[in-house]
Amino acid sequence: MASNPTTNKLSKGETETTTEAKPFSFSRLINRNGHDKHTPPAPAPVQVPPKSVWREYFESAVVTVVMALFGMTFIVQAVKVPTGSMQNTITIGDHLLVNKFIFAPGASLPFLPQREIKRGDIIVFKYPGNKYEPDRDQRPDNTPILTNYVKRVIGIPGDRIKINGVIYPIPSAGIAGLANTSVVVASTPGQNLAASTTYTIFAFNAGGVITANYIAGTSHATSATAGNVGTEIYPAADSMTLIGMVRTNASSQFVDTAANRSVLSWFNRRNIDARGANTAGAITVSTTAVALTAAANVLFLTWGEEAVALGVEGTSSSSVDHGVNGSNIYLDGPGQLPQGVLCNCGGIGAFGSNSGSICVTATEGFHTISPMGYVLGGTGSFYIACSAMIRG
Repeated sequence: MASNPTTNKLSKGETETTTEAKPFSFSRLINRNGHDKHTPPAPAPVQVPPKSVWREYFESAVVTVVMALFGMTFIVQAVKVPTGSMQNTITIGDHLLVNKFIFAPGASLPFLPQREIKRGDIIVFKYPGNKYEPDRDQRPDNTPILTNYVKRVIGIPGDRIKINGVIYPIPSAGIAGLANTSVVVASTPGQNLAASTTYTIFAFNAGGVITANYIAGTSHATSATAGNVGTEIYPAADSMTLIGMVRTNASSQFVDTAANRSVLSWFNRRNIDARGANTAGAITVSTTAVALTAAANVLFLTWGEEAVALGVEGTSSSSVDHGVNGSNIYLDGPGQLPQGVLCNCGGIGAFGSNSGSICVTATEGFHTISPMGYVLGGTGSFYIACSAMIRG
């Protein structure tokens, strides 16, 4: 008996539905109910009116001012150097950016680049005022709390000094009596320093206060007393330890400028540059070396065992064709660089170089160097300056 294929017939009222075959897709497996995902249309962008040019400028200016105020208050500050006390490392009129964030007392957080002040650092601080010479605080360029001072750190907290075999800590306020009025001079208190005088300065224990004692001259010696051996003292006086040397000016004041290095420390010595003014066209017709101008002199103190480097540099011109000019340095009077420094100036009015240097060992105390000039014909115009390198 033959079998017939089975056919499914639709009941009355049913309709046939056909489904279109689609290729297999993994994306359909993760879409809901296996249907394709329909992304709703993106909303129309909101129309914002464009900023005016003036508004953009104003917003930029506000952001710049806020950032500048924050930076100047907490991070960095611009200062201008008012004096020549740091020449030639820093000269008058230099502009500096000061890191206000680096120094912090005590321990700091490990992620902050902060540390304590160290010897030799160059720091900027507000001038605190001078109670010993209040008249100096009236100068417009030396106003307490407003004027910035730029200095190199020499003494730091914790420094100590040996006096008569006993080691004393140097107070945070420093050694007492380092002034030019009402001080101890030759072991007599209440004295004023004399004008244009060289003093060696000694520290002594005045009833528990480490105090300065000024002695005119440059006398000192090395102690051989047990317990104080090697300490530099006033001769035969172990109770006075040498700490420095000064030279007062004509007004009995201390001076430490580029052209007048008249303050020296016995301890913590460093190289100190000294430089005089340019002779600014000073002329001479002399065929032997003569001083060109006292305004270009350099004044300085030096310790006896230290060498001093002296130099002269600049240019000169001659009133004659191919004129020859020479420059020298006088140290405390007649004296010169070896064989002088000659230059051939070429044509009339042409400039040639006048530069040279020498290293000497000067006697301990106060010295003056002067720029000298001479010609081998005609008139010489000199634009030279003296310099020195000392230690103290």
